[in-house]
Parts: sequence; C-alpha cells; structure tokens
Amino acid sequence: LPFKSGTFAAAMTFSTLEHLWNPFLATSEVHRVLSENARFAGEAAFLEAMHDNSCFHMSPIGLEKCLGATGFQVESFAVRL
Repeated sequence: LPFKSGTFAAAMTFSTLEHLWNPFLATSEVHRVLSENARFAGEAAFLEAMHDNSCFHMSPIGLEKCLGATGFQVESFAVRL
C-alpha cells in the first residue's frame, strides 16, 4: 500500500480477501499501515461457491490464521449464516 507505516487508526475490508491472489500479503500490508492499537474490521465469504473471481477460498479458521500470521490479534470473530 502506498502509505507510511502507522498512518491509519482503522481499516475495513468487505468481500475482498477471497478475491486476492495473496491475502497474507494484503493483511500484512494493512497491519503495517495501521497505527498501534488500531482496529481492523472486515468480512469474507465462507459459504459462497467457488467462481471465476474467487482466488482464495477461506474458511473461518483459515481467515483467523491469516490474520494472526500477519500480526493481528483477533479479539472477536463471528460466523453468520
């Protein structure tokens, strides 16, 4: 991302991560540009069938591991049907 480290106090992503070739790189960059104690909120499709625009089909556990591996501490997590 073209921003200095620690620039933002919050970030959001909705229905995005499953469409990226490397969601680990994306969440790592989001973490980098967030300031200390910043918040990150988002969602990803879990039950959606694979389609031509899905690059990385995440499970709830996979998303939590992706966030943890890129520096985030997951405070809450919910699966909605």
